[in-house]
Amino acid sequence: MKTFPVWTISFIVLFAAAACVTIAQASQTDGSSEVSPQTVVSEMTRPATSETPAPPSQNVAVSGSGRASSGNETSQLAIDGNEDTLWSAQAAASQWFLVYLDDFYRVDKIEMVVTQAPAGPTTHELWLGNDSGVLTLFTRLSDLFTEDGQTLELSVDPPRAINEVLILTRDSPSWVAWREVRVFGSPSLTE
Repeated sequence: MKTFPVWTISFIVLFAAAACVTIAQASQTDGSSEVSPQTVVSEMTRPATSETPAPPSQNVAVSGSGRASSGNETSQLAIDGNEDTLWSAQAAASQWFLVYLDDFYRVDKIEMVVTQAPAGPTTHELWLGNDSGVLTLFTRLSDLFTEDGQTLELSVDPPRAINEVLILTRDSPSWVAWREVRVFGSPSLTE
């Protein structure tokens, strides 16, 4: 059996004592609480996180195009960013309005600004589309009391990469029309 020189054992003991003093000093720096060796080690070795913040969401409908079941000549007015202009089908429900985005966006919110006279109960379906050519029902707003100037706000959570938003109005006491349709999103990197 080999024997270690005395200086090797002394060095190990001295190193262990220095480590204990360092931990004891770390636990006494603020005088408020004890810090265990595991805490000191984990705080020192914890990697810094560098999460990239999501780009800000903006109204991307203004760069798209509008289409409608009726009144196509005014469809662009519902996505021009101006609530003083509007699209009207000049017809009763059922009518639809489609926002075709210029690209794929990661959409997190949709706002629809109502223009309606008389006020009353309405039913709308919101459909979202992607590159498959298929629209999927996102939500149905049934028998909802709406009036002129009201904003219907829908969160898309979790956000989805889409390029189309279709609003299908099933029932309304007035002609189907929108002052503004806003689609809030940021460029999608997945599509």
